[in-house]
Amino acid sequence: WRKLAVIAAAAAIIVLGVLSAWIFQRSARNGLNAYRADMVRYVSSSYSSTFIKATSFDELRQVLASRKWPSDFIIPDRLQSVTVIGGGAVEWNGHKVALACMKEGRHGLWLFVIEMSALPDAPKAETPQVKEVESAPTAAWSQDGKAYLFMVQGDEAFLRKYLPPTGS
Repeated sequence: WRKLAVIAAAAAIIVLGVLSAWIFQRSARNGLNAYRADMVRYVSSSYSSTFIKATSFDELRQVLASRKWPSDFIIPDRLQSVTVIGGGAVEWNGHKVALACMKEGRHGLWLFVIEMSALPDAPKAETPQVKEVESAPTAAWSQDGKAYLFMVQGDEAFLRKYLPPTGS
């Protein structure tokens, strides 16, 4: 009986280890780092099939709303002066993501907005968290129940000039 009990205990430990690894991997795939990486890859690819033409944030919001996509997001004041070229209605892990595409000079700028509940480790504050992902500077923050991810074609200094003033 003792031998059987030891084998059963060892099997239980192995099962718990495998289950824990699976849960950890699943939660990491749904987290902020995965979201950042997936959105960087998204703008690096051709996303013409989901592109919405718009020349203003208001026009983009109207199109998103007509498609039953989130449209009640806040545009940081420092982005109000850039040229809006369109946006997108993106899905990520079964969640709706609104995308605003902008241009400043020859630089592309992208703002993604998703419900905070879609990211278990979404930033809890309005202060942007800057992180480079695959050579792309990104910033993430939350405001009014939404998680924002902003990225630019350029360097971190270029990114920071468009962040909300609460950014460090």
